[in-house]
Amino acid sequence: MAAARRPVLCSDAEPQKFSHEELKDLVSALSLSKDKADLLTSRLKEKCLLMKDGNVALSDSCQGSHQIPEICYKSVSGTCEVAGCSRLHSKIHFHWQVTNDCEIWYNFPEKYVLFLEQHFCNPENNLTILQRLDDSCHDRGLLSILKCHIWEIGFKYTQWDNNCAYIPIVCQNMEYYIRRLCTEREPTQKLRANRFIWYFQNDLQKWCTFDHTNNMRLEDAYQENPKGNVTIWANVAIYRVDFSEMNQKNVSTKKIRDIRRRPLPFAQSH
Repeated sequence: MAAARRPVLCSDAEPQKFSHEELKDLVSALSLSKDKADLLTSRLKEKCLLMKDGNVALSDSCQGSHQIPEICYKSVSGTCEVAGCSRLHSKIHFHWQVTNDCEIWYNFPEKYVLFLEQHFCNPENNLTILQRLDDSCHDRGLLSILKCHIWEIGFKYTQWDNNCAYIPIVCQNMEYYIRRLCTEREPTQKLRANRFIWYFQNDLQKWCTFDHTNNMRLEDAYQENPKGNVTIWANVAIYRVDFSEMNQKNVSTKKIRDIRRRPLPFAQSH
């Protein structure tokens, strides 16, 4: 989408500042890299030509990059003043992106972000259909990837990298990935977007929550070592939970059950 034309101002008039949306459109129209977009943002801030919330929510890389796949805590309140911030800037504490090469990530519009969040929070959702992008999407990069196709989202194949979830989406013979980012953890803050519930699948193939004590034990152990394992107790049984395989094994019977980790329910997460 081409950047909106700005009115020509008289020499004695106060300069008109760029809004968040105008800057996003300009970055997209010029096809600027993240480094160049960060430089532009920094220069506009130096000249006081950027509105207070003017942080460009750019995608970052998951391979060979110093960028951190988290949301900047201060960006949500519009108080981050770090030029070239290494975390994603967002208006809410969770965000969704898509890639076709695991190098460049494109941001979904808010409508699709909320849709993905709502469906992902429900552990019963194995596969979900992502409808075609509509006229509310003006991101040419995003449109070029997803085009006018209907995509199948494989929530049951979710893989975790710390608190970032990676999920395959499929259409015909194409397989891409989407990911969920949440706000970085703050020692003094408890944000619903970066708090999680653990589930196990019972004999009726229903997903049930672990009790509060085990949920806390699982999450603490996962935060300490996302690829490790931990022992938990439920009633009289002892289970060995493997985070790499996302399953639990009954130490006595050797029976293995799948487990899932999901954010707190969408309706209360922001």
